[in-house]
Amino acid sequence: RAGLEAMGAECFPAGDADEARPQPGFFDLARVDYHLDQGDGLSLQDRLSTRVERFVIVTADSSEVVARRAADSGVELVRKPIPPDVLYELLAAR
Repeated sequence: RAGLEAMGAECFPAGDADEARPQPGFFDLARVDYHLDQGDGLSLQDRLSTRVERFVIVTADSSEVVARRAADSGVELVRKPIPPDVLYELLAAR
């Protein structure tokens, strides 16, 4: 979060879709961890898709299963750790 805010992004952290839903407005980017306490980040895509332009899944999981699920869902996948230049590219593309 600090890295995103240092680059000028306004962040609204949420632990799940129920926490994210009350945030007002439309969002340029949702950066969502793949592994969540309940389910996975891809399950949030459908619940938030009407309010988010770009949906990016972030994970340290290097398995082909995760990559395939992200591709099948049509979302971008970024591997952790995320280098600052990749964060910048995500924000610059908005």
